[in-house]
Amino acid sequence: PEKKYLALTAAGKSASASNDTLNTLFAQLKPVAPAFLVGDWVGGHFALPTVAPDIVKRATIDWVSRKVTWGKVFRADGSVEPLVLLDHVLPALKMRKRAILQVVEAEFGGVVSAAIVSDKLPFIDYLRYVDDDTVAG
Repeated sequence: PEKKYLALTAAGKSASASNDTLNTLFAQLKPVAPAFLVGDWVGGHFALPTVAPDIVKRATIDWVSRKVTWGKVFRADGSVEPLVLLDHVLPALKMRKRAILQVVEAEFGGVVSAAIVSDKLPFIDYLRYVDDDTVAG
């Protein structure tokens, strides 16, 4: 499943994967420990509807269309900076904090793995290991 997932991420917005395909691949991926995530990660997304289409729409319009690179910063204390702009045109710019995010271990689909949770927003971003440079969520 890791090779298939990486092939889809390489294709990016042109990937012809459905939500069902991605969910099936995600379920087959290995869990990832919160400690593995400590550091800076470059973000990405598939051009598919999600549970938060308004957020993806804003992200696509504001960042992807301008080819701005964004990511997350995971700290050793478990805190997460969710949207950090990493573009060469824009210096590392942290988005205004609206909620406190933490990385925890949580069960999804019978697998305990790292997940991002918020103190204010009703979501859990479950994560799985793809390779040493890639996690799926």
